[in-house]
Amino acid sequence: YNEYKSYLRMKWKIFGSVITLLVLIICLLHYNNYYEIPGLSSIVKIEITDKDDIRQVEAEESSETQESSPALSNPTTSIPPAVTKPTIPTADTKNNSKAQNVAPDNTYYHSNQTQWHIQHDKGCAATNTAATKKYTVFTRLNEEFHFLYCGIPKVGSSNWKRVLIALSYPTEERRKFSYEDLNEFKNVHNSRSIKTLVHYPKLDANSTFYRFVLFRHPYTRLVSAWRNKFGKDPGKAINRFYYKQIGFNIIRRLRGPEAVENFDENNATHLLTFQELISGIRMGFVDRHWRSQISLCAPCHVDYDYVGFFEYMNEEQRYLYKYLGFSEEIPIPTKIAHHSLIKSTTDVTRELFEELSKADKDYLYSFYKNDFLILGYSPNTTSTNFPYPSVNKVAVTNVEPRKP
Repeated sequence: YNEYKSYLRMKWKIFGSVITLLVLIICLLHYNNYYEIPGLSSIVKIEITDKDDIRQVEAEESSETQESSPALSNPTTSIPPAVTKPTIPTADTKNNSKAQNVAPDNTYYHSNQTQWHIQHDKGCAATNTAATKKYTVFTRLNEEFHFLYCGIPKVGSSNWKRVLIALSYPTEERRKFSYEDLNEFKNVHNSRSIKTLVHYPKLDANSTFYRFVLFRHPYTRLVSAWRNKFGKDPGKAINRFYYKQIGFNIIRRLRGPEAVENFDENNATHLLTFQELISGIRMGFVDRHWRSQISLCAPCHVDYDYVGFFEYMNEEQRYLYKYLGFSEEIPIPTKIAHHSLIKSTTDVTRELFEELSKADKDYLYSFYKNDFLILGYSPNTTSTNFPYPSVNKVAVTNVEPRKP
């Protein structure tokens, strides 16, 4: 009898251990995220979905949409605010959303690809960038229109994810979408409608699919990430996921454990400063939202058919919609300016870099050196051309959709 009791006890222990292990695996899968852990940054992590903490998904969804271009900037108030909710289109705007896709004429503007190839060849020759498989994680795929898009966080990737979700609907259904409908898509970073190259291991990025990528000035992208992940909108909570994963770890090291224990998110002086984030990057806290764009989409190793820039986002989207063949299928989710009481990312970047020490500026330049050399941006934030790339826009007429 005692032996039988011991046998049952052992069976229950094994059963309990298996259940515990399964629960842990499910939790890990559910909260799967791509993060650079200090000391492990050389390890390539496979990310099936580009997730953020579910409580912060809505704020993350709207963040990319609301990044103001230099032309849309409206500077006021102090920093660091995070993003605000987009302006909801009026009834007239919604009813005429299809008209947003129709240009007043047949002229389209896009990045000068001849200039890009000259800049690309010169930059890649001057750097020693290793081939990376990370592009398989960040490259999204659409089979119907036969294209691959390498989506870099904080470079309008949320809008393009909305596009990919919309294109996953049947033709007749997606043609009924308004701009407002696309903007209402939730959990775009966790949608099963979006496939990456990870899901197609036999499909190489240099395939017959049309390949394109969009880049952004490294400094405005860094500032945008800081505002979105560690700033705070009035009346809203902080991004607890990013503070738990990165922010509090940096604060603990720089200010001491008591600073985390006494942290008050409603006290602006308690929030992670831009200077502290730079110190954190020095310590090894590197996340996909501010790591080198070259390391994510590997332009020196992937033969992209088209390379565009965030600074020309509205024009780039309109051209790509037309050329890829779905300009009549769904409305363009155009960029929305910040609320008039919030400074543009461009203006905030200028102010922050005026206050940085030469040592910090030198460090950030070295951190993003490959981005600057290959993408053709200048690190000079006081330039009248900041933050535009050296690659200009060109006008084309009568763009014919490609045949997938």
